Amino acid sequence: MADLTAEMIDAMEAGPEMDALVAERVMGWQLSEYRIVRPDGSSFDAPIREMWDDPLYSRYSLPPYSTDIAAAWQVVEHMRTIEFDIDLLLMPDSQDRCCLEHSARIESKVCAYAPDMPLAICRAALKTTLAS
Repeated sequence: MADLTAEMIDAMEAGPEMDALVAERVMGWQLSEYRIVRPDGSSFDAPIREMWDDPLYSRYSLPPYSTDIAAAWQVVEHMRTIEFDIDLLLMPDSQDRCCLEHSARIESKVCAYAPDMPLAICRAALKTTLAS
């Protein structure tokens, strides 16, 4: 998905494909068909297709950023380290909201809504990677 748009991101569901995009575009992982390199330089071999086919996330899988709040919080902490302000709003009977705004860039605010906060965080984080 080289040419993502904000609309495409808003339509994406939670799951391994979203997690892979967040890992690569937001968290800095290098993903190829057979090798995964983490930002710290450590790596392992694992066919990405096999990871995506495993609904329970095999031992080779990426963190479940879009479905697990603890994993999504890693994204929040990463965004803070690159100077993004974060505004989270939990709505029990509606869509949760995550807004991110870079502290040094004017008009950089992006927001995303989702039924669950982990997905809202991932959608907003991915939107920050789009070219303006």
